[in-house]
Formats: sequence, structure tokens, C-alpha cells
Amino acid sequence: MEEDVLEKKSPLTYEDRVIRKIASIAANNIEGIIAMSGSLLSGITDKIMNSDSREKGIAVEVGQKQVAVDLKVICEYGVSIPEVYEKTVSKITEDIKTMTGLEVVEINMHVDDIMTKEEYERQLKQKDTGGSAGPRVD
Repeated sequence: MEEDVLEKKSPLTYEDRVIRKIASIAANNIEGIIAMSGSLLSGITDKIMNSDSREKGIAVEVGQKQVAVDLKVICEYGVSIPEVYEKTVSKITEDIKTMTGLEVVEINMHVDDIMTKEEYERQLKQKDTGGSAGPRVD
């Protein structure tokens, strides 16, 4: 009788944004990844749709049992990018499997830019102040 109940249940499914968030949080915790990288269009779309900026630069394809992830990242200057990639794949795969039970069948990582942490922070300040961060003093 218990088996009949299980057979009649609907499958467990996830919104794409759930998988994007898991992948984003996992990737942002990897040493050597400064940020996820999204296009100007994705930034505008995020503001209009009021979506989470952590999800920018991440695309996913989610099935009932499997998931594929595409990432666009900004890496820190001076790190071994192949090592960062391996750590990222391992962490995202583990987190998605643990949290959802889905099998990660593919992770593609595109390095959109490299910069120092200081460069990145300077860019963030310029964005926050409308492009005018004042004179640059090094």
C-alpha cells in the first residue's frame, strides 16, 4: 500500500533560480573567484525583475534528475585558474547533489576577466558613485 502512495506522488522539481543560487554561493566561496560576471543586459534585467545579483553570470539547465551549469567568472590575478576550476566544479557538484539530489552532468566555466581584489573593489566603488570615484591614488 505504501508503494502505491509513492507511485502516485508528483516528482520533486526545482526552479532554475534555486540551482543558480546554489551554484553561485558555492562558486563565490572558492578562493580565486572574485565575482560572477554578467553582461550589461543581465544587470539591467536583474534590476527590472528585482532578481538576486548573486545569480548573474550563471545559466542552468535543470531536468528531473540531472543539471548542467554554465558560469561566467572574474578570477583573481595570480591564481592558478585550472585549480580554481577544479575546486569550483567539485564544490558546485557536491552542494547541488547534497541539497537537491540532482546529478551534475556538466559544468562549463568561462573566465570573463582577471583582476586584483583592489581593482575589483575600485570598480565597485565607481559603479556605486555613478562612475566617479575621484582621483586615483596608489
